[in-house]
Amino acid sequence: MSAPDTNLDRQKRRHAPALIGMAVMALLGVALVFAWIAAASRDAQTASETPPAETPAAAIPTTDGVVKSEPPAAPLDGTGPSTTQAPATTGVGGSQ
Repeated sequence: MSAPDTNLDRQKRRHAPALIGMAVMALLGVALVFAWIAAASRDAQTASETPPAETPAAAIPTTDGVVKSEPPAAPLDGTGPSTTQAPATTGVGGSQ
């Protein structure tokens, strides 16, 4: 079956604004991608050219070469299992 009214000139005229709008949006998208790439390369270039900031020695904490990180003795909120153990529902670490 074919369409009852196939006036191609009228269909072209009616679809022209939508097609022009899609073309404009596609060009805008391409332009934004190029602008994004240019800005990223410019930021990377200026970051490599600037010398690193000097930090005063008093601002850097001393740790004697060892940093210890221990889990809390009790759960943080006071309820539930310890934060260092996997939940029982995962089946990790337990015999089944």
